[in-house]
Amino acid sequence: MLKKFINILKSNLVLVLSSVAFYTIPFLNFNLYFLHWLFLLPIFYSLKYKNSCPIRIGLLFGISSSLIGQYWLTETLMRLADISILNGFLIHAIYSLYESSFFILIFFLIKKLIISNKKEYTITYLIIIFVWICIENIFPRVFPYKLGNSQITFSLINNIISFFGLNLLSIFVLVINIIIFHFYFIIKNSKCLYLIITLLVSGIYISNDNQIDKYKENKKISVAIIQPNNMKENLKKLSVLNIKDTDLIVWPESSIDFINFDSPSYIKSFQKNFNKKYAFNANKLIFGSITKKNNNYFNSGIIIDNKNNFIDVKNKKRLLIYGEYYPFKNIISYIIPIYDNFKDLTSGSNKAINITDSLKAFIFICYEDLFASDIVKINKDKDIGLIINITNDIWYGESLAAYQHLMLSIPRAIESNRFFIRSANNGVSALISPSGKIIEKIDLNTEGRIDYKIPILEERSFYHSYYLIIEISYYLILIILFMVNKIFYTRKN
Repeated sequence: MLKKFINILKSNLVLVLSSVAFYTIPFLNFNLYFLHWLFLLPIFYSLKYKNSCPIRIGLLFGISSSLIGQYWLTETLMRLADISILNGFLIHAIYSLYESSFFILIFFLIKKLIISNKKEYTITYLIIIFVWICIENIFPRVFPYKLGNSQITFSLINNIISFFGLNLLSIFVLVINIIIFHFYFIIKNSKCLYLIITLLVSGIYISNDNQIDKYKENKKISVAIIQPNNMKENLKKLSVLNIKDTDLIVWPESSIDFINFDSPSYIKSFQKNFNKKYAFNANKLIFGSITKKNNNYFNSGIIIDNKNNFIDVKNKKRLLIYGEYYPFKNIISYIIPIYDNFKDLTSGSNKAINITDSLKAFIFICYEDLFASDIVKINKDKDIGLIINITNDIWYGESLAAYQHLMLSIPRAIESNRFFIRSANNGVSALISPSGKIIEKIDLNTEGRIDYKIPILEERSFYHSYYLIIEISYYLILIILFMVNKIFYTRKN
C-alpha cells in the first residue's frame, strides 16, 4: 500500500500539479515566498528520472498556473467587456495556453541540458538559470510576473534589486531550487542539504522590515493619498480636511470622468465650477481622467494648482488590451457584438510631471507600474523625486488581484530608491519606502486618507544608473555560457 502511494506521488500528473501549487501560492500570498524555493524540484525530477515529455509538462504547468494564479481574469474580462462567463473563461483559457508556451520552451531546454550534460553540472545549471532570466525578460505578457516578484517580502535580500534589478531575485529562486535538487537527488548529500535548509530558515527568521530613520535630514513634501472607494463625494470629503501645509493630494485613476482639452469653453467652465463638486485643501492635486486632445482620447494623469489651473498632463503609454484598446474588432465582434462599439484610446509617452520648480514626479497609470523600463529611460536627472501610481482596480472585484498589483509594484520603489505613492479607487492604496516597506496602507473596499511627510531623495540607484549595462550583461553571460559549454562538449568528444 505504501509503495503504491509513493508511486502515485511520483506520477507525472501529481509532480506537475505539486509544482504548480508551489509556483502559484506565493503569488496569492506573498508571505509564503519560500514555497517558490521548491517549485522546480518536481519538474526536474520528472524530466530527468521519468523521461517525461517537456511539451506536455509545460502545457499542463502553464495552463494550470495561469488559471489558478490569475483566477480573477475571467471575472475581470466580464466586467471590462460586458461578456458572458463562458466567453470570459474562453479568453482566459486562450491566454493561459499562450502563457504555457513560455514553460514549454523552458522545460524543453532544461531536459535537453540535464540529459546531455551528465558531469558538467555547474555549466548546465548556470545555462538553465540565465536561459530562464533572458526568456522571462523578453517574453511578452499582459501581466509581467517574474519569479523575483514572489520574494519581495523577503527583506533580508530584497534590497539587492536596487543594484542589479528584479532579475537577481529570480536568479536567487532558481539557485535555491537547483541547489536543493542537486544535493538531494544527484549527490544525495543530506548533511549539506540540512545545512542549506537551516541557513534558509534562519534567513526567514531574522528577516525584518527596513527602517526609514536615515531620511530624517532630507527635504520633505507633505502628501495626502486619497482612496474614495468608488464614491465621488469621498474625494471632496477626504480632501478638504483641515490639515495645514499639505503640499500635494493624490486622487486615483478615473477620479473625474472626462476633460475636453480641445474645448476652451469646457476648460474655462471646469475651472470655474470645479469647487462646487470637488475641492481640495492643498497646493497641488493629481488626479486621473479620460481626456480629449487633438481629437484623440487618452487615459491621463493630471496635476492642477489650488486655483484649478492645469499644470501638467501625463498620458498613459501602456494601454490595457480589451480595456483601453480592442484589437481584431471585425473578428471578435461576431462573438461579442458590443465589442465593435468600444472606443480605442491613444497611447501616450513617458514623461515626468512638474510638482514644483525643483521637483518632478513620475506617474504610473493603472498597471504601468509593473514595467521597470519606463521610468529608467527618462530618470536621468536628480529632480524626479517621487513615484506615483494612480489606479482603478475596481474591475477586479473582491479578488486578490488588487493585492497582487500592490505587491508587484513594490520593486519600482526599491529599484529607483524613491518613495512610492499609490492611490487606488477602492484599494489597495499605500505608501512604500525605498526599501520596499509598506509604511501605511488603506485596505480593499474602504475609504480613507494617508497623510505623510515624504522625504525627497536625489541620489539615483546603482540599477537606474547602469540599467542598460546590467540588463545586457544577462544576455552576454548566457552567450558566454553557451560558448564555454560548447568547448567542454567538444573536448569531451
